[in-house]
Amino acid sequence: MAVFRGDDMITNAIEASIHIQKKVSDLNAERKKRKEHVLNVGVGIASGIAVLGSVGSHDRMDFTAIGDTINLSSRLCGIAGPMEIFVTDEIAATIKDSFPSVSQGKLPIKGKKQEIPVHKISYTLN
Repeated sequence: MAVFRGDDMITNAIEASIHIQKKVSDLNAERKKRKEHVLNVGVGIASGIAVLGSVGSHDRMDFTAIGDTINLSSRLCGIAGPMEIFVTDEIAATIKDSFPSVSQGKLPIKGKKQEIPVHKISYTLN
């Protein structure tokens, strides 16, 4: 999980996701040569309100983010296939001029009563 903040948080999150996918692709090319298992990574991005802070006990304390936005990001990550970056409808509308996306339709998301419009970010591995 990564948390992005500030005016460019959505752009930064998508650029980081694309960078991750490129690095995973490079790593997988090397792993295939060595006949090792490849890694399959899907990314989910949602934007909204979250609670950030320390959670846990004195024995095991961690800084984390919790909330509906975090759960939605996790669910999108879970349904994204290898090399896919899934975003919410709101994010797709916000970044449409910078990062093209393809609608995946409305998908059922665990914990949501209604299906959620999901988009896949289009990118190339250069």
